[in-house]
Amino acid sequence: MKNQRRESYLRLFIDFIKGNRGLGHHTVRAYASDIEMFEAFCMKRGFIQGPLSPSTIKQLCSMHLKSYVAELFKTHQSSSRARKVASLRTYAGFLHTQGFAEQDLSVGLKTPKQVKKMPRVISESGVQSLMTALDAGSADDDIWSARHHAMFELLYGAGLRLSELSCLHMSDLALESRIVRVEGKGRKERLIPFGEAAHQALARYILLRQAWLTKVNISHERLWINQRGGPLGSRGTALIIKRLQQQLTQGETWNPHAFRHGFATHLLNHGADLRAIQDMLGHASLSTTQRYTHVSVDQLKHVHQDCHPRSRQRKSS
Repeated sequence: MKNQRRESYLRLFIDFIKGNRGLGHHTVRAYASDIEMFEAFCMKRGFIQGPLSPSTIKQLCSMHLKSYVAELFKTHQSSSRARKVASLRTYAGFLHTQGFAEQDLSVGLKTPKQVKKMPRVISESGVQSLMTALDAGSADDDIWSARHHAMFELLYGAGLRLSELSCLHMSDLALESRIVRVEGKGRKERLIPFGEAAHQALARYILLRQAWLTKVNISHERLWINQRGGPLGSRGTALIIKRLQQQLTQGETWNPHAFRHGFATHLLNHGADLRAIQDMLGHASLSTTQRYTHVSVDQLKHVHQDCHPRSRQRKSS
């Protein structure tokens, strides 16, 4: 098995998409996981006798891909199925174009239709209640409660993805200018403003952070630190946010992405331009941004009434 893994096409594929597709670390890791899952399925079913390589590639046929997709319908939701099939298409295309496979085995493979669900969004009152609880629960010199408050304020205040929040460095913050620099999907960098509430929470945390690192004689540039003074990883950040949500939202558990949705929706509801929101979220397509926005019918009626020239009957002179 070690020899088969050493000559596997998967490593060549990962190197290829890193160098030619400009994909981010998390996307590349997802591609690798998807292809490993596909190969494991094929080996378990006896379709191939090892990971795809010069010695096993001829054992694979298009029916094996279709069988795998059929299995995904039993075990995965529509969005996950669609991504895994997209990964498989890319891999099959790579094997063909690089000359490893005589044909593209994904030709004719149907992409599963996605059931478009409206993303969940936290209300403005829900955000206010959570931030008030975080603020009330923090003592003046408690670095950890200050860290938690700053995390949530920046998550919502700049509409960040959890992955973007967790890997921030001190140099990514222009505190006085209230700007945060993030590297989003596809390694695209963007600058996002944040408000006074996030500014105050971050300023307080950063002072306590510096005092703590001086105390434990540790120096590094990562913004979020753990209780040993080292960098807080993405998993630790996710666990903290999940735990605090459960404790402070009265039984409602909000996905961290709900704050990103709320960021977009609340800006739009208060008159922000959709294109500006698109830039702040880092979306390549405006249609993606529109899925993140939840404008109430009352809000739409209000805009229509104020702006449409024939919304109200004119009084006769």
